[in-house]
Amino acid sequence: SMGVALAAMGAAKVAVDMAKLADETNLLQSRVSRLAGDLPDVTYAWNALLETANESGASMSDTVKLWESLDQSVKATDAQRITLTATLQKLGKIGGASSEEMGNSLRQLSQSFAGGVVRAEEFNSVLEQTPEIWRRVAAAQDISLGELRTKMLEGTLTADAVFNSLMSQVDSVNADFEKMPRT
Repeated sequence: SMGVALAAMGAAKVAVDMAKLADETNLLQSRVSRLAGDLPDVTYAWNALLETANESGASMSDTVKLWESLDQSVKATDAQRITLTATLQKLGKIGGASSEEMGNSLRQLSQSFAGGVVRAEEFNSVLEQTPEIWRRVAAAQDISLGELRTKMLEGTLTADAVFNSLMSQVDSVNADFEKMPRT
C-alpha cells in the first residue's frame, strides 16, 4: 500500500506540473497575441518564437520577453524583430553568456533602443555580460571595439545604427551558431 500511495503522489505531482506548464503556455500565447494582432500574425509570431527558443536553447519565456521588449523599443517589422530576437539569443550562446547574463544585458540593450542612443551604462552592461553583441556591431561598422566605445561616448552610437549593424550580421551569426555543439 505504501507503493500505491507513492505512485499516487507522483501522478498528482505530474498533473500539477502539467497544469503549470499549460498555464504558462497560455500566458505566453496571450502576450504574443496582444502584440501580434490578427490570427495569421499571431500564429506566425508564435511559431517563429517557438522555433527561435528551440534553436537557441533559450526558454520560451525568455524568448517572448525579449521579443516583447524589442516590440516596444525597435521600429521594425515583426519578421525583423523575430530575426533580431534569434540573433541576439544566438550571440549570447556563441559568447557563452548565461541566461541571467543574457536577460540583464538584453534589458539594457532594449533600453538603449528605446532611448535612441546607447549610453555608457547600457554599453558597459552589454559589454560585460554579452560582449559578442558589441563585437558584431563593431565588425559590421568595420571599426574596433575601442572605436565603438568612442562613438558611444561621443553620443553617436544610435539605436538605429546598432539595429542595422546587428541585422547585417545575421548570416554570419547563423553560420557561427551552426558550428556550436547542440546541447
